[in-house]
Amino acid sequence: MNFRVWNDKILLRSAKEHLEKIKPLVAQFSHKKKEILPSTSFESLGIDSYEVVDLLMLIEEQCNVYIDE
Repeated sequence: MNFRVWNDKILLRSAKEHLEKIKPLVAQFSHKKKEILPSTSFESLGIDSYEVVDLLMLIEEQCNVYIDE
């Protein structure tokens, strides 16, 4: 379950909230005009493996999260 702690309170975040936050970031790397859904793959957007690394680094920075290898 995804959660954040703020002022000693646990705040739950839905997958939809996460998706809405990263959609604009993914769109920056997309080579195809396609709707971004939870099931959308990087491959279907034309994003190559090098761009995936750059995208994940941007998501980490913008969302203040750490994505493990």
